[in-house]
Amino acid sequence: MTFKHELIELPELKSSLNFGRRLYETPVGDLYPSVTTVLGVMSDKSGIDEWRARVGEEEADRITQAAAARGTAVHAMCEDYVLNKEQNLAAKSPIYVAVYKQLEAEIKANITTIYGVETPLYTDKHRLAGRVDLIAEYKGELAIVDHKTSNSVKRKDWIQNYYHQVALYAYMLYERTGMMAKKGVIMIGVENQEVPQIIEFNIADYIKPALKIVKDYHAKY
Repeated sequence: MTFKHELIELPELKSSLNFGRRLYETPVGDLYPSVTTVLGVMSDKSGIDEWRARVGEEEADRITQAAAARGTAVHAMCEDYVLNKEQNLAAKSPIYVAVYKQLEAEIKANITTIYGVETPLYTDKHRLAGRVDLIAEYKGELAIVDHKTSNSVKRKDWIQNYYHQVALYAYMLYERTGMMAKKGVIMIGVENQEVPQIIEFNIADYIKPALKIVKDYHAKY
């Protein structure tokens, strides 16, 4: 399948790590924390701490590193797919490819015009920046699409940060371009599953709580 591209043009943003927190530099030199940094710092980590204590630090590190490698690999394959690039899937890990194929089928079935892939965004009003996975027409509607991978299907109360992340990208897209994406789509490729977990939601329901998190972050840091 060949996707239609109408890619929006936005200035590239340099990024750096500062004590483990990613910062983006805007065209005028302002440094803003990334969306994932803000949400990560401000999230409740008690559940993760309990899990690490239960399985042990060494095993927790192994699982975390494996999940990160899988996420990076699958994300790259999804990016190449929507950019109409040829891929040699036979050279990649079968586990990663199996997860990717779930997302590929969903993308092929429901996404048409592509407006942005790994697009840099920022907001001067709320001093925040980041890169959105995908801006595209999903089922005929402009949407912010985020790709994830997981060992298991996720409960909604476990992944509120995913909703907030998408909402913040939509807010920044509107500030930078005037394009209003009302639909959020979270695609989660799940190991040992035949189909991905797909979550569609109304972005407007999450804008205010997401911006409240950003405001609290700046008040604290």
